[in-house]
Amino acid sequence: MRKPRPDLLVLLLGPFLMAAQPEPPPPERLNTKDMPLSEVLKQKSFALEAKAAELSQAQADLKLAEAALDKKLAELKGLIERQEAIKGEIVAEQKRLETTRNVMADERLMNLAKVTEKMPPAKAAAYLASLEEPAAANLFKALSVDKAAKIMASLPPSKAAAISRLYLKHDSLREPATGRSP
Repeated sequence: MRKPRPDLLVLLLGPFLMAAQPEPPPPERLNTKDMPLSEVLKQKSFALEAKAAELSQAQADLKLAEAALDKKLAELKGLIERQEAIKGEIVAEQKRLETTRNVMADERLMNLAKVTEKMPPAKAAAYLASLEEPAAANLFKALSVDKAAKIMASLPPSKAAAISRLYLKHDSLREPATGRSP
């Protein structure tokens, strides 16, 4: 019968043999009075090697964790940059929509001003009196001075005064982009 090779046995049974060996006590607990100096040094050397291996493993684990964190940080930075780009696109689109909305409102205002200018002053005054005062003041801004004066004269005095106050508060009214200056 063949004898098993010792190196093969060590390879196969190594983990079990290592587990069976008792760990030496930490260096601070070694009772050096009863041991020969070579054994004390051997025990301390073994303990130091174990600590060094432990530290090396902790260092390797730390490097892996650091690499994972660096990767996540890079991902987060990329996401933040993408979010900022999208935010910029949204702001630009909002501005474009606001401009389009203003242009369309100005076109409607100018069309309404053209219609109002063609109306007789009394009918235009009745129409403007039925509008909310800010809308009427904006419409007055788009009318010619002569037509606005005739319509204003036909309005009830309280309504004419209220529209005039808004008209004079130039900041509270939107300036039509294509309209006439007040």
